[in-house]
Amino acid sequence: MLLVDDDREICEIITAVLALEGFAVKAASAVAQGLELADDDTALVLLDLRLPGLSPAEFVRRYRQCKGVAAAPIIAFSASSRIVEFATSIGADGILRKPFELQDLIDLVSCHLRPASRSDRRVLSYAP
Repeated sequence: MLLVDDDREICEIITAVLALEGFAVKAASAVAQGLELADDDTALVLLDLRLPGLSPAEFVRRYRQCKGVAAAPIIAFSASSRIVEFATSIGADGILRKPFELQDLIDLVSCHLRPASRSDRRVLSYAP
């Protein structure tokens, strides 16, 4: 799993919580670094929608162009009131509003990583 967020504390918390659930997480603090870390083993991308440098939309475009049909689902997260609109515009597979409960994060990640066809998944939104 790949986590792209410039907030170091959030990265540390998410990585630790998901590790306890058995998920391996690679963290990147910027879009360019996230693109470098994305590989064929990336099963899911957690993408903050407010990042410095290249935009998250550019990450999605480049990532999907490079990976094609093998691209992992992308969960967008942000505290922005426009998260649904923006996540939809980039084709995110899931939405997580900040601040979020850790159990909501675990549930959303588990939903996207369980064995099921992509058509069985629905865009999930967790709001405080």
